[in-house]
Amino acid sequence: MEVAIVGAGLTGVHAALELAAQGHAVVVFERSGSVAAESSFAQGGLCAPALSPVWGALCGTQALALQSSGLSEAGWRWAARQARGKGWTEARQTALLTLARQSLARSTLLRKQLQLEHERSEGLLLLMRDEAQARKAQPLVERWQGAGLAHQWLDAEACRRLEPGLSPDTPLHGGWQLNEAEACNGRELCLLLKQAAQRLGAHFMFHTEVRALQAGRRPALTHGPAAQTGIAAAALRQEVLAASGPSTLPSPREVQTHSFDAIVLCGAQPADPLLAQLGLKPALRQVWGRTLTAPLRQLEAFPDLGPRANLVDDRHQLSLSRLGQRVRVSGGASLQAPSRGDKGFEQLHEVLHDWFPGAIQPQQAQHWQGSRLMLADSLPLLGASGAEGIWLNLAQGGQGAALAAGAAQLMAALIGGRDPGWDLSPFSAERLR
Repeated sequence: MEVAIVGAGLTGVHAALELAAQGHAVVVFERSGSVAAESSFAQGGLCAPALSPVWGALCGTQALALQSSGLSEAGWRWAARQARGKGWTEARQTALLTLARQSLARSTLLRKQLQLEHERSEGLLLLMRDEAQARKAQPLVERWQGAGLAHQWLDAEACRRLEPGLSPDTPLHGGWQLNEAEACNGRELCLLLKQAAQRLGAHFMFHTEVRALQAGRRPALTHGPAAQTGIAAAALRQEVLAASGPSTLPSPREVQTHSFDAIVLCGAQPADPLLAQLGLKPALRQVWGRTLTAPLRQLEAFPDLGPRANLVDDRHQLSLSRLGQRVRVSGGASLQAPSRGDKGFEQLHEVLHDWFPGAIQPQQAQHWQGSRLMLADSLPLLGASGAEGIWLNLAQGGQGAALAAGAAQLMAALIGGRDPGWDLSPFSAERLR
């Protein structure tokens, strides 16, 4: 089959690899100049199935309802709580947890099969600063027990043995250790997966904007040249032709229309107008987040500066992840695009300094902020769109790194006419009609 993929972030590149591995002729259309140039560029990269249902719900309180409602930010939060209250059934929570676990397993297998070498770390500590916080987390712990997720309580002393760089001056009651978790450098992983997909025959068209979709037995895609876009656009402008490889097609100079056997919509940012053309008007909302990435100081007298693996500060809902010789701090969700003078990055620095004082080289810190699309129920769109020949794999919100590999595997099975092995109706577009 000839398959077109719209979007070359984590979701789109994973989908390209899975489909190309099945022998399909794949073309990926991306409006930016490289893979992972927008929402996937420097996102947190945390994949922790034990946290995904909970974090999905937490993010949902700050996002999404009817996009045309004109509600204030407080109104959005209220509307999203209402939507989540109706939509977060036990079946949907289980489906999201299953998808996250399948995604982690698929990522592990791909890394071994393709011998991928990239910045990553395994394991996670969910840190509790005081006893009251730990008691508040008990419903979450009970959910882990019911789902068969391995977890272990560690007191403060055991936490510091596991993470000797933790500041002795910061209050710490203890933490939950989760082995079924990892974090990765999403952009680095995307580049490696793109190369693997190209070796299997997939082609990539950068600086190419998809402007229209037409459903049918041979669905059509209209595309044309795109202005350089994306948060990382300037840095990537000269990179594309040098590093893209022989399977990168030239950007078109005029608007063109091509037909395929299937089209998969993975691109987050231009999704609204394309979905509207298919008769879908989901309550998508743009939610902003930010990350801080900095190299760790290398001091022979203090070999344990910074985290060894991944930690989550439960009070501030921030993650701290070890990526090679760097640390990445991620968190925060806002309905408003960050403005000049925004103090969100200050909190990332403060929490990092709180747990690991003096661990980074601040003058080399990278500050990144980006947006992702989410639905009111915080669940992704995955499967048939309802329009013939058009498939959906998007709206994964802040869980792109946690869900991309598993979602791509399931999508490839559906397009190939195979049974994915479990019920995907919680993610279906039918819930939006």
